[in-house]
Amino acid sequence: MSLATIKTGLTISKTYKVRYRAKNIYGWGLYSDITDIKTIKVPAKPEAVTAVITSTNVLFTWTKPVEYGSAVTGYNIQFKKKDGTFAADPSFCVGLLTSPTCTMPMS
Repeated sequence: MSLATIKTGLTISKTYKVRYRAKNIYGWGLYSDITDIKTIKVPAKPEAVTAVITSTNVLFTWTKPVEYGSAVTGYNIQFKKKDGTFAADPSFCVGLLTSPTCTMPMS
């Protein structure tokens, strides 16, 4: 017996009210408390990063991705290392960025 179900055809960014009840050989039980389910998804993949070089900095920018019903609250930017892996650079653009920009000083 499955204790899960999948409902298709729902609308993104809409709140649905849900309840359930169980049945055995003696009949139906009471309904559960009603709970709200909001149909949201993780943000879409951002577009490619662009870079603008000034006399002292490199400004990285990107387009804000589709939010799918919940506001984007931060970004994480990583750079490719010599070994082919990606990691955040601890000297700049660290932590939770709140706008789609990052400035790296030129050295």
